[in-house]
Amino acid sequence: VEYQKWCGPIKPPAWFQRVYSVDEVMYLTEAKQAADALAAKELLYLQGDANRDSGLQLPLPKLAGIEDSTFPVNKGHCQILWDEINECRLIKSALEQTVLQYANDVSA
Repeated sequence: VEYQKWCGPIKPPAWFQRVYSVDEVMYLTEAKQAADALAAKELLYLQGDANRDSGLQLPLPKLAGIEDSTFPVNKGHCQILWDEINECRLIKSALEQTVLQYANDVSA
């Protein structure tokens, strides 16, 4: 109810499939069934060092029905994913560079 008050109606999985061009979408409450169906042996979170800009670290997400004892978290692989995502923030296309230059020019 609180979410809907600020963000509007909860969108169905089909909406996310269409918008993000993904094969499958599940609600967070279905995480345990999805992990079981995939025969998952470990979890991979976007969790690594502190954020390079803010110095803050993301807390581990709490997934209903999934405890670390059931699906261990591979911290080494989580760090690799974190580093790769952070590296992607540094790579800019020519269009992104143009937008950044424009923002710099109008604010200077």
